[in-house]
Formats: sequence, C-alpha cells, structure tokens
Amino acid sequence: MVTQWTKRLLALFLITPCLLILSMPVIATAASISEFTLAGGSVGGSWYPIASAITELLNKELKSNIASAKPGGGVSNPILVSTGKMSAGFSYSSFLVVATKSEDPYEGKPKMTNLRAISMLFPMYWQIICDAKLPYNYIGEYIKNKYPVKLCPTKPGHGDYWVTEKAFDSMGAKLGDFNQWGGKVDLGGLNELSSLYKDRHIDMAFTHNVVPLAAFSDMAVSRESKLLNVDDSILAYLNKEYNMKIGYIPANSYKGMKEPVKTAGMSAVLFVRDDIPDDVIYALTKAIVENKKYLTSVNKLFEDYDPATAWKDVGAPLHPGAAKYFKEKGYMK
Repeated sequence: MVTQWTKRLLALFLITPCLLILSMPVIATAASISEFTLAGGSVGGSWYPIASAITELLNKELKSNIASAKPGGGVSNPILVSTGKMSAGFSYSSFLVVATKSEDPYEGKPKMTNLRAISMLFPMYWQIICDAKLPYNYIGEYIKNKYPVKLCPTKPGHGDYWVTEKAFDSMGAKLGDFNQWGGKVDLGGLNELSSLYKDRHIDMAFTHNVVPLAAFSDMAVSRESKLLNVDDSILAYLNKEYNMKIGYIPANSYKGMKEPVKTAGMSAVLFVRDDIPDDVIYALTKAIVENKKYLTSVNKLFEDYDPATAWKDVGAPLHPGAAKYFKEKGYMK
C-alpha cells in the first residue's frame, strides 16, 4: 500500500534532478551551432589579432573548432552580421545605435534590429599623425587654410574613414577638397597607409584605433612626426551628432609626442546576431571575462577591462546569453 509519505518521497525524487538541471550554469557544446565567424578589422590592424584570440578562446571553451576570425571593418561589420554573412563582429557603440535606425552611415539600409551586444571591449581614439614640419597643430587649420597636404584616411567601410569624413563635414569641407587645393587623397587599409607614410607618398594619416597603435609607432619612428589636436568645434559636433566622447591621447604614446593630444573616440563593442544560440554566447562571454590576462597580452588595453561595466552603454540590447553570464557572476543585477 502506497502511503502519503511514500508519494511525497517519490515526487521529491522526480523533481529534484529537474531542479538541479535548471540551476546548473549553461555549458555550451558545438552541437548547438556548426560555424561561428567573427568579423574583426583589416589584417594588420588592432582588431584582427584580438578577434583571432577571442575565437581561439571560444573554441577551447566549446571544445570544438567552429569559431574563426575574418577581416572586416567598423562600418561594414554590422551589415555583415545583420545579413547573416558573419555571426558576430566588432564595431562601435555609436554605430550600433544608428544601425537600428538606418541613419548615417546606414542610410538606405534596412533597420538592423536583429543585432545584440555582448560586451564593451576597450576605448578607441581618432588619431592624426603627420610630418613634424607641417605648419599647424590642429586639423581644423589645414581645412580652414586649404593647405595642400597629401593624406590618407584609410578607406570607406572603416570607422577611421567615417570619423574623418564627419569631422570634415563639421567644417563644411570634403576629403576630396584636398585634391583641388593642390594636395592628394589616397585610400587604403592600415598596412597601405603605413607604407605610404613611411615612403613619404603622404604626409598625414588618420585612424580611429587603440593607443598606442603599432602601425603609428612604426610611422613615428620612420620620420620625425607629430600628432594633431582636434579643434573644439569639431569635438562638439562629433559629441552632439554621434555621441563620440572627448578624450586625450597621453604624452609619449609615440616617439616625439611630448604633450597630450586632445581628440574624440568611441568604445569598441563585440556584438552578435540575435539568432546565435544562448549557450554559445554564454561561452563567448565567459571566455572573454575569464581570460583577461591572455587578452591583455594580445592588446594592453584589456588591462582596463571591467566586467562590472562592460555590459553598459553598448549601443544595442544585450544578448540573453551574455546577460545570463553577467548576472550569474554578480556583475549585473
């Protein structure tokens, strides 16, 4: 005869394993996804080796070989991810905001409402290096005086080009105006930009990147150089229109740079498409947060990575897999 007490014991026996399973942390397996591609930056830039390191860590976490890094760009990556050509990417918080609204630089594109943030990675800054013999110390002076300088702002599709273009817009000028003023505008990736500068085919180069940037360090060694300050009027425009933050590039970041340089910047954000499984994103978030020392060896800016704030102000809704990790570890409430 089955007693009431026996029934209770049986119910407890059946329910307890279920409760244990529900309370266990997510453990990702390769079975939930067959491929994971992460769009970084151009080969030779600062993003690509970081993307490679993160996919390496994810593969270890998943005990598989499904993750790989691919070249990309800050402007193009949201499009690549939203349209399904990549699983995840690096971009900027400001870009993720305008991507969901189809605003510049995504005018005419469908609203990218399927993007989800994972984590802020590190701050990045607009940097302008030029020959030390050039006459002005502010970029606005070259535009105002229509100075015939030879320059390279990287190329369309990259955050460097976008920021440079917007700064020129704030002064009613276009990059192509330098061709009319007797100068020259070259377009190229970071490696091409560096070669052009070191070989003296250009005298000014732009990037929106980490500080210090290895390519700019090499460029500063190759010839006597200086970094330009950004005019207050340009900074105010970039802040108001695109939420770029005003900051300083520390003195001695590059050879010959004895004073801090005033500029603007955006934080780099790792983001993903919303249909990537939660367990994979949980594993990805875990791989980043729990391998700070290794990632710092790849890029020193990870020294300042703080998971307690990494989920804030990321420009897009947080992916549920990332939110689960941050909450479980007490970084989010």
